[in-house]
Amino acid sequence: MHEFFSFTFIQHALMAAVLASIACGIVGTLIVINQLVFLAGGVAHAAYGGVGAAITLRLPLLPTLLCFTSSTALLMGALTVKRRERTEVLIGALWAVGMAIGILLLDFSNGYNVDLMSYLFGSMLAVSSFDLWVMATVVALIVVLAVVFYEELLMISFDMEYARTKRVPVWLIYTLLLLMTACATVVLIRVVGIILTIALLTIPSFIGMRYADRLWKMMVIAALSSFVFCVGGLIAAYFIDVTASAAIIVLETLALGIILLCEKLSEFWYKHKLCNQLNSD
Repeated sequence: MHEFFSFTFIQHALMAAVLASIACGIVGTLIVINQLVFLAGGVAHAAYGGVGAAITLRLPLLPTLLCFTSSTALLMGALTVKRRERTEVLIGALWAVGMAIGILLLDFSNGYNVDLMSYLFGSMLAVSSFDLWVMATVVALIVVLAVVFYEELLMISFDMEYARTKRVPVWLIYTLLLLMTACATVVLIRVVGIILTIALLTIPSFIGMRYADRLWKMMVIAALSSFVFCVGGLIAAYFIDVTASAAIIVLETLALGIILLCEKLSEFWYKHKLCNQLNSD
């Protein structure tokens, strides 16, 4: 195991896992509570257009993705903020258009890019020092925004009407949340890829919601859970030669399944015990 941690690419992957987990804990929790999972999925998949732009124009990947996903998130927010309950068609259209733009741009590029699959499914073991600097900057921005606007994010997450009565700039905070979602997407794409980003954003947060009664506690549990899953996937990728991103998602899905099963068994046992007590009385 000491040899495992001595490799530079493993150390980079672990640092990427830490950064991705922080992004998941903060932004994923806000996405799940605000019921923005489908919108976040739209932003993540539309990011493929940013991949196409970066490859075709020979631009740095992560900064280009950040610009593209931020623009997409703002566009989705502008189209859906007043009708958040009936937004599936608009988000689905932008989801598809983003991917279509990426495909067309790649068609115009000079030949097929050999790293294309790593953008779709992640390449945790190929994270570079430059990637880490960009990811660290983005995550630092997410943390600062979450701390500074914590109360406002809390209010719009649980009672938007109450937030308005408290003179919270709801539209501004909602836009801020969308930009944080775009930032988190950029961080996660390098770890699990475009296709699997939404799962890593939501499953640890869903787990956190089941064991915490405060927003910040949900974020902490989600971040810790995400880190455990990322490390587990990384170990699986190294020792049994599987794709790290797929292993991460399978691990967290299994963990969620076990948690739900234990809850059902606990509920069944409690009802059974209660029935026995009533019958004995």
